[in-house]
Amino acid sequence: MVEKFRYNDRHIKLLRYAHHSDFIRLEKLLEAGGVYAVIDTLFVRPLPPSLFQKPFVLGRESDVQDSKTGRPAPSLCNALIMSTPGADFGRLWLEGMAAEFDGTWSNHSTLFPHRLATQFPSLIHSVDEAGSC
Repeated sequence: MVEKFRYNDRHIKLLRYAHHSDFIRLEKLLEAGGVYAVIDTLFVRPLPPSLFQKPFVLGRESDVQDSKTGRPAPSLCNALIMSTPGADFGRLWLEGMAAEFDGTWSNHSTLFPHRLATQFPSLIHSVDEAGSC
C-alpha cells in the first residue's frame, strides 16, 4: 500500500520506509503488547507503573501542521506507544490507517490517532511531552 502511494514531496518519498514501520510497529504491538519508543526518545526516569495498567498509551506532542488545512492541528505522537495485546484503540487506528495515509508525514500517524482519541476517549491514555500523566 505505502509503496504504491504517489508522494508529492520527494523528501518524504525518500523516507517511505518510515511509513512502513508505522504500520508494522502497530501490528506487532497489537499481536504481543508492549512498549515502543523511537530511538531518540530520552527517558530521564522510569515509566510510571500506572501506565502499564492502561490498555493503550500515546504521547501528546505540540500541534503539527495539517497538510489539508495548512493550520496547526492537535497531534498524538507515535514516538511512545504502549499497548496491551489486541487493544481496541490500536485496532481502530490500524484498521483506519491505510485510508488516512496520504503520503504526508503526520496524517495517518499522529493526526488520525488524535481524531480517534476524541471519538473514543475511554480507549486511550495520553502522556504530555513532560511525561505528566
